[in-house]
Amino acid sequence: MMLELPSLNERKEDIIILADYFLKKYARKFKKEVSGFSKKTIQYFLAYDWPGNIRELENAVEHAVALSLGTEVIEFDLPQSIRGARITVSNKMSFANITLKDVEKNHILNTLNSSKWDYDKACKILGIGRTTLWRKLKEYDVKDIP
Repeated sequence: MMLELPSLNERKEDIIILADYFLKKYARKFKKEVSGFSKKTIQYFLAYDWPGNIRELENAVEHAVALSLGTEVIEFDLPQSIRGARITVSNKMSFANITLKDVEKNHILNTLNSSKWDYDKACKILGIGRTTLWRKLKEYDVKDIP
């Protein structure tokens, strides 16, 4: 008797449930405070074909958690093969509308969040001086520090 399981691509509703399970597993393993996925990351997960099935999903989440600097996995943490998937963006923002300044601000804020707003630790991770960090936060009009 042969048991035939449908591919992950045929069970889109299971992708996020499984990804969340793997996220928790690897957050514990790597001792990171990653607790979720950005909306864009979820869009990539749902758009990808998953030819490697569940094993490929697990590897992708492990990779993303290992690279993640914040409390949320963002699309830039995903392996390139998954980011190459065509996604339908439901809002008006697309990669063509994202500036380098937006990417830098997001990276700085993710780093600050992951370091619990410890400026010295964040500066070390970012490879910048404290004055540069302060200037960038002022430039991005970041006032509310959690």
